[in-house]
Amino acid sequence: MALSKTRSRIYFALALGAALALGAGAAAGQQPARAGAYAADQANAGRAVYQANCTACHMSDLKGSNEALPLAGGNFLGTWRKRTTADCSIKFDQHAARQIGSIGETEIVTIVAFILQSNGAPAGNQVLSATSALPIGDLTSGSRPRRLLPLTRAERLPQRGPRVRLLALR
Repeated sequence: MALSKTRSRIYFALALGAALALGAGAAAGQQPARAGAYAADQANAGRAVYQANCTACHMSDLKGSNEALPLAGGNFLGTWRKRTTADCSIKFDQHAARQIGSIGETEIVTIVAFILQSNGAPAGNQVLSATSALPIGDLTSGSRPRRLLPLTRAERLPQRGPRVRLLALR
């Protein structure tokens, strides 16, 4: 009986040691979010463009509603983690053309920068472009989106005439 208890303790110690070693290896393999994929000014401009054009459907907290998919958090990252920022720019440009009319490439890229920022990607000095093909999962930390504060008067975009919202038929 004493031998059985000793063996059980040895097996337990070996199993615990193996689990700790595997956990340490997995933690070492995790990469922190890569800094510098977009400039902070781009994300700030993207926030204004997003609030002027996207909040009606995707909400100010980027959680989405009804058929408007979330643009931050676990569901967004589950879908976009292995895709690139260029894929994101193309998809948003197609979506904008269908839903709100065409907005410029520069505005789309700033929205992508804002969404990266909202998903925990740190800003840097490099300017994001529509052709930047950076994996979104490598850029974001997966942190929850931060709460958006209302724009100041200086940050608001000037209104460009009446907007017509086109609804996609499904």
